[in-house]
Amino acid sequence: MHSGSCGELILGVDPGSIRTGFGLIRKFDGKISHVAHGTIVLDRRRALSERMRELATDLAQLVARYEPHHVVVEDVFYFKNARSALILGQARGVVLAVLGLHGLRAQTLTPTEAKSLVSGFGRAKKFQIAKLVAMELSIAMPASEDASDALALALAHAYKTGH
Repeated sequence: MHSGSCGELILGVDPGSIRTGFGLIRKFDGKISHVAHGTIVLDRRRALSERMRELATDLAQLVARYEPHHVVVEDVFYFKNARSALILGQARGVVLAVLGLHGLRAQTLTPTEAKSLVSGFGRAKKFQIAKLVAMELSIAMPASEDASDALALALAHAYKTGH
């Protein structure tokens, strides 16, 4: 059950086959606040199918716990290594399937779009984005780049849509 009186929850997800970042923010009365962030870390020694099952389970628990109103997932971008792109695509597919099973429609942003919306510069460095995210949300810089990227996605979505 969504609590409309407490504003809208926006979940950002930065998918990966080993590390998937998540960031949750609340937009209420024109103000944006931090709710949670972290990284789902999977054991690279396990089979891909086992890691994808664990990713699905962990993400489903996160969605059930927070019940976000909006979700934004990092869009696949150019990769030099086809194998890496394929594996990332599989992790992204798991994320989209879990969201679909929870009745959530994911919006997507490329890293460049998210960086542009958060910093005004699509080629900003990761540490610059992490600093801006931390300042905007009045939190310490996230220890994980994945979590920082996910928070940036959520912020970018809030800025882009006015949600």
